[in-house]
Amino acid sequence: MNSAVPSLAVSDTARPVHVSKEVSGQAGVGADRLMITEIRTIEGFSALAPEWRALLQESNVDCMFLTWEWLYTWWKCLAGPRRLLILAIHRQNALVGIAPFAVRSAEPARVLPFRAVEFLGVGSVGSDYLDLILRKGEEDRICAGLADYMADWHLMLDMRRVAIGTANVERLARELAGRGWTTIVSDDDICLYLPLSGTSWETCFAGLSREFRRSLRRGRRNAESAYAVTYRSVSREEDRAATLQAFIRLHNKRWKGRDGTQALPDNSIIWFHEQWSRIALERGWLRLSTLFFDQTPVAGTYGFAYGGKFYFYLSGFDPAYAAYGAGRMCMEVDLREAFREGLKEYDFLHGDENYKYHWARDFRALGRYRVFPPGFRGRASRWLLDAREGCKSLVGRGHGKRGTHEGGRSPTVRGREKS
Repeated sequence: MNSAVPSLAVSDTARPVHVSKEVSGQAGVGADRLMITEIRTIEGFSALAPEWRALLQESNVDCMFLTWEWLYTWWKCLAGPRRLLILAIHRQNALVGIAPFAVRSAEPARVLPFRAVEFLGVGSVGSDYLDLILRKGEEDRICAGLADYMADWHLMLDMRRVAIGTANVERLARELAGRGWTTIVSDDDICLYLPLSGTSWETCFAGLSREFRRSLRRGRRNAESAYAVTYRSVSREEDRAATLQAFIRLHNKRWKGRDGTQALPDNSIIWFHEQWSRIALERGWLRLSTLFFDQTPVAGTYGFAYGGKFYFYLSGFDPAYAAYGAGRMCMEVDLREAFREGLKEYDFLHGDENYKYHWARDFRALGRYRVFPPGFRGRASRWLLDAREGCKSLVGRGHGKRGTHEGGRSPTVRGREKS
């Protein structure tokens, strides 16, 4: 058993593929002690799958973006130059915690000269509700153990898309504060959502604004008088790939010629969704639907049903049919289906686009937690971050625009703007 772990401030290219360290986790002794192991190979990541799935269901943060399937697919397709650094926390040979981390390379051109530890799933793929996965009821003990484990780390933690007020990340930040670390929390975005439990589609529809209800009815009536209107959802693998490609074309039509880039900007993102949608269909999570006028696809939605919740991920429509409100019609059918399935919530995910407020008012705030270690490296990281943010703010004011956090609300940076 290793009594010490080399600092992450130095090169780790020569380190063994797995490193373990025993920590106390508050006052734990003997059988209550925690064993934390670094998983730094894709083989080790793959082997965690069964335990990962079981632990996620036992945690208070169970969501689609923390599933092994989502994050493993992300790592294979989109990790880039990052280095894997999953922390697997065991007690009495049982997995009780996972810190799904990776090490981000330094980016001097972006005034980010130091490496940082961040969550798997970040970037333009648009994961929300990222967090530490901890067994329910043991969160404080595990976070104390993690803080002890990180005592000799010299890298900043940059944890994004975290649900403010309910996240295990906040517990870890408090524990690290007691060990000399400092934390900056900033707004990252919001996720609007519509509760479905205890109500019905009819009640939901009646709660929409009068003008919006009229618009929906008028668009549907006009479309049905001019076309044969049908709606199809993917349920078979032989239909999935072609439907996904048709959806991508609709999504790109939606954004063609607009300010900002579409959410499927390059082949690596498309490859991710090709792989992920296949897995999601196998698991029964995929909700990929298309609205047809006669035999012409005019709108589509790409979402997922997981853990009793509908995740509205992307939409697309052909602007040639915008007068009918084709995108709204597609979303209306999705909501009807969500009620029919007995789902408890329709989550619009991150972004405060105006169209979402037609349907929802409740929201969850997402935050970015940047936690700096004590010592020179931490102070330098914070000083450079402050200087970088100050320059961005000045540039934003110079262009007459409100400032946004990196990865904030512009479709170019957020990577997922929806109609």
